[in-house]
Amino acid sequence: MSRYFPQAMPFIWSRVSWGARPPTGKLSPLSQPRTIVLHHTVSAPAAPSREIRTIQDYHLQKGFADIGYHFLLDRPPYVNGQDVYWGRETGADGSLNVGAHSRGHNQDSIGVAVLGDYESEQPSREQLRSLAILLAWLCFAWDIDPDAIVPHSALNPTSCPGRFLTAALPWLRWQVTWRLHGLDGEAPFQPPEGDPDTVRIVVGNGAPTIRGWLLDGTLWAPVRALATALGRRVEWDGATRTAYVFLQRRPLLALPPPPPPRVRVVVEGSELAADPPPMVKDNMSVAPLPALAGALGQVVLFDAPSRTAAVVTPYPITKAGGGAGSCTRVRR
Repeated sequence: MSRYFPQAMPFIWSRVSWGARPPTGKLSPLSQPRTIVLHHTVSAPAAPSREIRTIQDYHLQKGFADIGYHFLLDRPPYVNGQDVYWGRETGADGSLNVGAHSRGHNQDSIGVAVLGDYESEQPSREQLRSLAILLAWLCFAWDIDPDAIVPHSALNPTSCPGRFLTAALPWLRWQVTWRLHGLDGEAPFQPPEGDPDTVRIVVGNGAPTIRGWLLDGTLWAPVRALATALGRRVEWDGATRTAYVFLQRRPLLALPPPPPPRVRVVVEGSELAADPPPMVKDNMSVAPLPALAGALGQVVLFDAPSRTAAVVTPYPITKAGGGAGSCTRVRR
């Protein structure tokens, strides 16, 4: 079972397209990777096919059986939406072999390299978008957590993949997380304008964005707006300061009002247990977002830099073929 929404395999240039040499030795199958390791190549700029051949030649001279990386991504001048290249030779069924890119960690990782030197250059936005699409597919196919996308420098004493690409990793993980949970388009990367406490709440079913708040470390959401966006009815009982959230019929409950300034939220007959408890803000009943979303069968993703919360339905799905990494099988 995968935890993630299906991701289409991006266009990937074959080894034939860049003139790969055959491996000089036997390669071992990669069983179940736990991490994706990000690299930069610091190679001399050239047309992609020539540059990748040069990298393979260098790796063969070092005694590797083949190019060490599993995948490589174009430099900015060549980015056009078809930007990924197969690196290390795969098995007969298209499954990955153990790479040679992170000493001591090759047995359980996938190596992804970006052509260029990102210690001195900034990766382009187009590069990062293509990289996010590739990483999302890899995370889905191998059931890898986006937090397990790591820089080479996290595993070995090196500056790879350069300070600028390393700095982009939080953005990349957020974009990958967004895609893996079935959200459309590109995740917001700028915070909402106005009040610094404001948070945008994006509902995974395509409902309009909701304004929420981040106060003292707690995410708050307006009860009526979120519940309505998720297809529930909401009724307010002023006498007991209770917001009833239900799908078909409001429960008949005899409840006293809570002490001011609290309000009560009842979801399908059960009072919402949240710490801190629901309250009134801007003349609206609001509740901690994780507790309210959880009571409505949803999970919350939150990105602090963009002050964006996404409310999505958990999406388990069985991978085609059933085996780990079966989605990596392709015709080359």
